[in-house]
Amino acid sequence: MKNLKLRNPENKPHFKLMDLIKEVNLRVKNMRFEYRGGDRVECYKDWEHVGELGYAYYSRAGRDLFHVKSDHITNYKSPRHTKQSMHIREVVKECVRVFKNTESSEIAKKIVLETKSQASNVFSGHGYGIRYDKWIPKIYVDTNAFERALLESCVEDRPLPKPDNLDDELLSQMRDKLHAHKVASDLWGEIKSKEGYCVRIENDGTYNVVDLADDTRILASTQDFDELPEMIKDKITLLKMQNVEACMVNTGIKLKENLLYVSKASMDHLV
Repeated sequence: MKNLKLRNPENKPHFKLMDLIKEVNLRVKNMRFEYRGGDRVECYKDWEHVGELGYAYYSRAGRDLFHVKSDHITNYKSPRHTKQSMHIREVVKECVRVFKNTESSEIAKKIVLETKSQASNVFSGHGYGIRYDKWIPKIYVDTNAFERALLESCVEDRPLPKPDNLDDELLSQMRDKLHAHKVASDLWGEIKSKEGYCVRIENDGTYNVVDLADDTRILASTQDFDELPEMIKDKITLLKMQNVEACMVNTGIKLKENLLYVSKASMDHLV
């Protein structure tokens, strides 16, 4: 089967589990399966994980049973969200019912919520890095005053009148911290103002893009990078090359390996 991925080509599913996989593949369109070993296989519909299939021994039944697991199965007994049967047709019938893609509006909502949560953590981390820097209390009693003064000097590109106990190397490090904080702050402000794009890269390489200005739908969903909106392709390429939590001026934030915030700001001044 072309749509069955084996983590180890020499390790194949039990023949009964293979029978179940083949039957589900015939009855449910656009399925993909991933076998990592053991008595179960992960199931995907297009790019989305929709559940698992299995064939295993259940002590309560005293025999091997077929099973399907999905969040759409309302069974709260152990094993949760699972239907078991000795008859393959019963499990296949349940797969037809529950193996369905989530509504695009729900997917968009989850991507936006995840983006905002991760971006908030990144912004807060930069703030904590300044506020709790071990050197700042030794230089300024009022941490906020130090933060404002150093930030103003960065923005206005002028030197900060420094105390005697603040050497050039330490000042340089602090200016870098304040600059990084300002970049993160500006990008977080864009997100809160619903400007820019959320990009999640799925396990099969699908790019799901949501425009924050219309966060109720998927703007683009494709495995072909060239089909993505032109205004975000260069920025995605740049962000993918960065470390996680990296913030780039007028470009965006790499929130996770597979999750990006892309700014709408122009990059013309960076060319």
